[in-house]
Amino acid sequence: MHSHNSSMRNRLALLLLGMTFAAAPAMAQTNTVPNGGLRFKENDLSHALKYRGRELTDESGRVQVFVRLDEPAVAELNIVSLGTTGTFAPAHAQREQAERVAAQQRRMRPLLESRGATILSSQRVGANGLRAWVDRRELYQLRALPGVRSVAPVEIHTLNNVDSVPWIGAPEVWQASGTGEGVRIAIIDSGIDYTHAAFGGSGNPGDYAANDPNVIEPGTFPTPKVVGGFDFAGAVYDARNPATNVPMPDPDPLDVDGHGTHVAGSAAGLEVPGSVGAGVAPGALLYALKVFGDTAGATALTSLAIEWAMDPNGDGVMDDHVDVINLSLGGAFGHPGDPSAISAANAAALGIVVVASAGNEGPVPYITGAPAVAPEAISVAANTPGGRMYARFQVTAPPALAGVYFSEEGAGEVTFQNAGPIAGELVTAAPLDGCTPLDNAAEITGRVALMIRGGCNFVVKYQTAQAAGARALVVYNDGTAPDRDAPIVMGGLDATVTIPGLMISHTLGVQLAATADAAVLIDTGFDPLRDDLVTSFSSLGPGHGGSGFKPDLAAPGFAIVSAGVGTGNGALFNQGTSMSAPHVAGAAALLLERRPTLDPAAVKALLQNSTVSAGTFGDTRLSRQGVGAVRVDRAVALSSYAKPGGISFGRLNPLTPLVRHEKFSVNDLAGKSRTYRVTHVPNRTYPGVEVTCPSTVRVNAKRRADAQIRLRFDPRPAWRAGVFDDAIVSQTEVDGWCVLEDGQDTLRVGYLAVVDPASGVLVLPDNVFSGARLHNIGPSLGWAEAFTLAKLGGEA
Repeated sequence: MHSHNSSMRNRLALLLLGMTFAAAPAMAQTNTVPNGGLRFKENDLSHALKYRGRELTDESGRVQVFVRLDEPAVAELNIVSLGTTGTFAPAHAQREQAERVAAQQRRMRPLLESRGATILSSQRVGANGLRAWVDRRELYQLRALPGVRSVAPVEIHTLNNVDSVPWIGAPEVWQASGTGEGVRIAIIDSGIDYTHAAFGGSGNPGDYAANDPNVIEPGTFPTPKVVGGFDFAGAVYDARNPATNVPMPDPDPLDVDGHGTHVAGSAAGLEVPGSVGAGVAPGALLYALKVFGDTAGATALTSLAIEWAMDPNGDGVMDDHVDVINLSLGGAFGHPGDPSAISAANAAALGIVVVASAGNEGPVPYITGAPAVAPEAISVAANTPGGRMYARFQVTAPPALAGVYFSEEGAGEVTFQNAGPIAGELVTAAPLDGCTPLDNAAEITGRVALMIRGGCNFVVKYQTAQAAGARALVVYNDGTAPDRDAPIVMGGLDATVTIPGLMISHTLGVQLAATADAAVLIDTGFDPLRDDLVTSFSSLGPGHGGSGFKPDLAAPGFAIVSAGVGTGNGALFNQGTSMSAPHVAGAAALLLERRPTLDPAAVKALLQNSTVSAGTFGDTRLSRQGVGAVRVDRAVALSSYAKPGGISFGRLNPLTPLVRHEKFSVNDLAGKSRTYRVTHVPNRTYPGVEVTCPSTVRVNAKRRADAQIRLRFDPRPAWRAGVFDDAIVSQTEVDGWCVLEDGQDTLRVGYLAVVDPASGVLVLPDNVFSGARLHNIGPSLGWAEAFTLAKLGGEA
């Protein structure tokens, strides 16, 4: 119990803030869609002038919003039709619905314009609404207009960035069932260089250089491989720049930036012998939907491209929709109410597999982006493909430290692979940071120099080691923060670096720096510790708007080789979750060729069920790796699936013990009855949390069976164990897998829960209102802060 005496105004402020049990979730309301019978959960974000740290207002104080209207979009009409008849609505009904949507938008336009809105674009297929700049003071009034379903800020999206294709098992699928022939993949990105040999182009850089990216020259586009597309942005468009944030669309989606070309090559590029390996589904057809300008920047056009992919010929009938959409883009702290997430969810509900990158923002809770945050989308984290050669750091003396240790080689042109094995004494530099000429240069000549991170950039450290005659450089992390123990890749190296180098952990470096006569051997070899290791930049989940299971799985995204824009037949290295997503888009295409009747939820489940666990040296939280690392050969070989493949219990913040159940279904594809034995494989645990998987699941032939995962959370043991929320940035996760086996298939179902035992802080008057007394009736530590009430309403 804590007590606090205060002035009357402090006391009043505390009383107003009293009875705090937990952080309140975003308020949501449920609306019924007219003429449809569907219920949609809405998050009205009219209050969000600054959306999770990203300024969405222009210099005039206007904010860019998506005004969603209540007439069902064509996609929503088809969702209802699929649920009742198993097919899309008739073509005439789709066209009539498109006209109803257009008519409502025509009525809405003058209402918005009368309030000073500048209308930028509209959607009628993926979602019904208008994108507009509006005065921030008008947001609540817009929400009250008749026919308005919700008002949400438009997220600004940025781009997220061949041994990786064989690593996930694609060549085995090519031999067994095909290369994705006929499956249509839309790449929503910076365009595609369709002159590149990886897309069936001439492979002549001169043809690319002569191609005007704003005009389709006769006979250049579309091509047999890149069969369609559109440029929604124009050359100079950048959503963040007020001078260039108005798009200038044109029909030619030729890539200038290079990001989209690299992405498309990973998804479905053709092999260019000696230069670029084939993408995951080289038989698939591509659509180039360009939403970024020629210098990338940022875009607010993603939802328009999704709409195009749902109705390529624009006639309001969706019978020509693509099969897979790849979105290697996003905005941090994505919300399901973003128009791109709405369109992605509707596209998935109508049979389009939507794959999106999780983002490159690192281990910050809930930072995973939109549109990947849409529950129906497949959100892809980035990992490191295996089977690669790495620098290997081995301590050979003294015996107490002998062993092979994890390290990260510097990103310079001189590597240990081309320098050859280096063995010898490890000498600690003086000064230790190596930022000035070394006092002990004579001792370092012909040996390996050891320095600590910090004080100057990495190039200076390399140069001082070189000047002293070192054969190689070893840097250890400085340990100045919890995330500065493990080694990182030393970047920013230039042509002045002429020796190889690597970084080791702070823990090991401190020991070696204090050791006389240390000796090392640095060579190269395979390193299983790195196989499927989640990258440091891959964004952490869970999904905003309910702590949903995000990301869904992981795929190769580190140092990926794919087609290089403008090179004719050349390659380019790139990395990011942007590179991970197309591996999964290609995998989805291979699955759809093998089983064309699968719906997107089944495709997603098969890809999740067949994963393997992330490398254990890195972050193994399921909110970082998803269910695991993709293996498309295993997915195609499955004859059953369990969906959803990733289950979230949400955020649990109890005062008293609670029990939650989450369902999944097991579906047979082989036409036989089967019984699965289920094993619980916990990953991260927490005092007082017990998770129970079903012991067995029996499924009849071509049928499904439902099962449950049970979670019980008693908040009291955590406090007894000394575990509690720090009330700042802590995020505690419980996660693991229920693994189903029947002798033929092995199916992984991941689960996660965000757990946070609640405090129950009561603020009560004390001493006849002369003070306040705080009581914590909850099972966990409570935090309270006092504020001074400056004035009451009407005070001068």
